[in-house]
Amino acid sequence: MSAPARRRTGGLDDRDAATLAAAAIELAKADGLRVAAVVVDDAGQLLAAQRQSDAYPSAYAIAKSKALTSANFGRESGAMGQALASVERAIHITQADGRLLFIDGGCPVVRDGELLGAIGVSGASAEQDLACARGAIEHWLTRRG
Repeated sequence: MSAPARRRTGGLDDRDAATLAAAAIELAKADGLRVAAVVVDDAGQLLAAQRQSDAYPSAYAIAKSKALTSANFGRESGAMGQALASVERAIHITQADGRLLFIDGGCPVVRDGELLGAIGVSGASAEQDLACARGAIEHWLTRRG
């Protein structure tokens, strides 16, 4: 497993966050999915959130937990779950911070090796959530140049 990305404070602004969340929602809509997307800064603080009106009400909270997990560890939320192969280790971490969620759908936003924040997507399958999150980051990075 690779080392976590270096932290950078203030890496995403509100426009970046809105672009990321909107891109994830649009990718989901294109595939007929109903999701919520949450973007946080590198400290896990909320920057932007969108939920399709027909997405599960709980999708927002789950997406936020996935984003927080990715921002906290600088890795994809599902990859962190795999790294915590021991159930005992995962239980200890989630008991310390119950907001963390170790399933696919959360991705760190990294540019030039630096952690800028994270996006979490929820409402579809974990694999589909992950694809929307990754796609949103790819879209944002392409627009940023």
